[in-house]
Amino acid sequence: MAKDTVKKENPLLSKNIPKPPSQTARADTISEPEKGKTVKEQTERTAERGNGFSYADQAEEKATIEISLYLRPSQDDKLEDLKREYKRRTRKKISSNQIMRLLIDRATIENLL
Repeated sequence: MAKDTVKKENPLLSKNIPKPPSQTARADTISEPEKGKTVKEQTERTAERGNGFSYADQAEEKATIEISLYLRPSQDDKLEDLKREYKRRTRKKISSNQIMRLLIDRATIENLL
């Protein structure tokens, strides 16, 4: 039995897809007042304009540590309720991770005792 060999073509070759922008093009898109500012200053300015989720730890550092969290079904329900209520009041979505980070940032030892 001989297998029929069919040459497969990349379907994207026929499309007219532009090349990604170069790094120099990205530098040109920064407005003149923002040139020379640190990333933190630019992020805070972006948050002030309302572009993106704006709470303090996002402007300071990126979350890079991963943990696993096991919730009881009632806790998961409450977390979903918090997300739904946040969206209802602010008209913005919030993730479970963002909620947990906010709770940890605002928690004190008195809350735990």
